Amino acid sequence: MHTLVLLTKEYPVTAKETYLISELPFLAVKFDRLMIAPIDSYRSAEASNMWLDTSRVEVCTVNGKPLQQGLWQVLKKNMRCLFILLGEVINNRDRLTHIRRFRYVLTYLKICYVQAHQLHAAIGEKKHAKIILYSYWFHRSAVTACMYKRFIDPSAVVISRAHSSDLYHRDWNKIIQMDEVPFMPMEHYKVKNCQRIYAISMHGAEHLIRTFPRYAHKARAARLGVLSPDVQNVITDENLFRIVTCSGATPNKRIYRMPEILGHLQDLNVQWVHMGGATAENMQVLQKEVDKYKVASRCTIREWMSNEDILAYYANEQVNVIINLSKAEGIPVSIMEAFSYGIPAIATNTIGNPEIVDATCGHVIPIDFKAKEVADCLRLWMGNMNTQKLLRAGARAKQDEQYNAIVNYVTFADDIKTV
Repeated sequence: MHTLVLLTKEYPVTAKETYLISELPFLAVKFDRLMIAPIDSYRSAEASNMWLDTSRVEVCTVNGKPLQQGLWQVLKKNMRCLFILLGEVINNRDRLTHIRRFRYVLTYLKICYVQAHQLHAAIGEKKHAKIILYSYWFHRSAVTACMYKRFIDPSAVVISRAHSSDLYHRDWNKIIQMDEVPFMPMEHYKVKNCQRIYAISMHGAEHLIRTFPRYAHKARAARLGVLSPDVQNVITDENLFRIVTCSGATPNKRIYRMPEILGHLQDLNVQWVHMGGATAENMQVLQKEVDKYKVASRCTIREWMSNEDILAYYANEQVNVIINLSKAEGIPVSIMEAFSYGIPAIATNTIGNPEIVDATCGHVIPIDFKAKEVADCLRLWMGNMNTQKLLRAGARAKQDEQYNAIVNYVTFADDIKTV
């Protein structure tokens, strides 16, 4: 009996990580038992009304009521976590931060240790031919999975996907250039103890090989994917040009640059629709830019939208281009989804973006782009329907050939069964 335990952040308890909807059906078919453990959720482990065939998928809690522990168990937990931390102080690239934040990291490890035992209780003592712990993110859930293998079931297999900030770690901040560098503990421990690490881009796999040559054999590239819809986005009004952005309005995503781009297109019938949530502070920054460039009549800024609503919009409303202005990005699922409807993209030349966006399906701009050069590109597209038709066909072809959920997730599921 093959059991796959998928460790997420909060899916399916909350509406985050909805891109997993495309992957789960293929995992459910390939494994005898599929469990999901939302590692960051402290709510009851009940599935939301998103895709989940509860006859095939179990949702378990790893942050429930603490297990009763005797004095020896408490001492053992503290000693094990202490030794792991000391090993990280010796081996981690970020060893100085581990020393400075020693108490924080020790608490972090204790949480992972407890979660590993909660996970063991949820899995139970059933007979398993193989247990595979699949961390969707290369962060704390991967540490929890590694502890499960190390201290509870040495025969278990631990794999992890690696996306963007969870993969590039301190290198991510060289790209984003944040004022305060965020800290992600236990990088070396994760790389050492995972049997395989599946980066979602070739750039990510090469980064792993280059950064950890001793563990290069563990690195794989495994693309994400989306389902190919039966309908395509249609241009119904050649005099209208509609731009979409689809992400949270965080500083890294730089959605606040869109009003400046629109400001260079005041003489044309251009509309911009933003889909994605934002904190009150980020929304104020965005609104200030809208007012500054006097483009309010051209903007529709929507709050968070469900994945179903976004795809329905692509199916029913004209969209000429999706734009990604991120400083740093893995490979955006939002672009894959737009491509599946034949919507081309403009994206920054950062990390994995150039792997999905090229001259056949869009245009790549510098990370430190000028608003006018983006506007000039859009202006060229607007004046040439033949160019738009070629790019739209190229977008759909790119998704179907490289980011097809059926192909990518069947291949991935088959591969992890062989680890």
